[in-house]
Amino acid sequence: MPAASSSSTSCRWPKSRTATKQRTSAKQQQEEAQQRETRQVLNRLRDLAQRQEDLNKQMKELESALQKANDQAQREELKRQLARLRDQQQQLLRDTDELRDRTQRPENQERMADTRQQLDQTRDNVRKAAEALNNQQPQLASAAGQRAAEQLNKLKEEVRKTAAGQFNDAMTEMRKDARDLEKKQQDLSNRLTNLDAPKSPEQQKNAGLRDAKTNERQQITGDLGKQRQDLEKLLDNMKKTIEQAETAEPLLSKQLYDTVRQTHQQQTDKALDASKELLDKGLLEDARKNGNVITGGSAMDRPGYFIEPTIVRDIKEGSRLVDEEQFGPVLPVIKYSDKDDVIRRANATTYGLGASVWSSDTRRAHEVAQQIEAGTVWINKHLDMAPHIPFGGAKQSGIGTEFAEEGLAEFTQLQIINGPAASA
Repeated sequence: MPAASSSSTSCRWPKSRTATKQRTSAKQQQEEAQQRETRQVLNRLRDLAQRQEDLNKQMKELESALQKANDQAQREELKRQLARLRDQQQQLLRDTDELRDRTQRPENQERMADTRQQLDQTRDNVRKAAEALNNQQPQLASAAGQRAAEQLNKLKEEVRKTAAGQFNDAMTEMRKDARDLEKKQQDLSNRLTNLDAPKSPEQQKNAGLRDAKTNERQQITGDLGKQRQDLEKLLDNMKKTIEQAETAEPLLSKQLYDTVRQTHQQQTDKALDASKELLDKGLLEDARKNGNVITGGSAMDRPGYFIEPTIVRDIKEGSRLVDEEQFGPVLPVIKYSDKDDVIRRANATTYGLGASVWSSDTRRAHEVAQQIEAGTVWINKHLDMAPHIPFGGAKQSGIGTEFAEEGLAEFTQLQIINGPAASA
């Protein structure tokens, strides 16, 4: 009977672990499906908002042209153009209805209830614009179309925030995975150090100890192989997340741009030209030549100077992407062997604006941060700036300090009076 009881217990554990993995996998699939659906809705809203803005512009032009028309032939031609705009506006109405129906699907019904309610209000203005165009009233159509465009853009931003939240959740999970990998790597390093530590003569003569040492080294080798596989998996997840974020245009990028614009208003034009400079400098071409671009790597097909979020692996020092300040969404991923190695390589540059250290061991992270030659070093975060915290670069990454008392001191002039004490 005891043997039967033991057998029964041992066979339940694997089943439980399998069931847990299945539940986790099902949850991940559901979350990924929701993220895809959110991105699709966001893309449709972006399209609808742009089309409505284009129609509004044409309505205003036709309204002005009708007021200036001098003969009947001109008026008839303008009316035909109004009819074409009416058809486009009616198609926009049908597409708005289609998007609303999408939010009504069972998988979206509850979580997109607010979106659906706002779409109902937007649809009313889209309909009014179509009816006004049908009645050849471009002024009324333009007013209704303007309200619809504003509502669509507002709704687009709200859905974008949701997409950004999903993106941030994925980034949080990847940071956790990265910290776990870092912790395992430290454990493996300690095991190797202990394994290679000098042994006493008695220990060296112990055959059993030598066999155990050989077995331990083989196990560490196997664990290193597993560590490499986990790193490859993490990089693959980074690639997928970046590609999804590119489609959804997460709010994170907009917030970063707004922060830079508000903080350095006088340098707005320079900030807007940063991506163009990245293209002109040929850093992307250099990255493709010296590394392996696993996602992104091209300019985006849209007005302005936008670059796809890009990850480059297998790239080394000496390449421009590693050695220069790129100021763009291009991330080189470089392997390192130990703490001293990564500190030395991080400091082997003429730049030092900002850096970040990521680790589950905050004490160790602080030790590393104190040795990084940069104006600001964040720990387990990046670009966390506030007006009460000084900000300034080291080396060739800027002169002076912004924010806090140190920043205010930059606007003062130090005066030294050198002489005998003043007489009473």
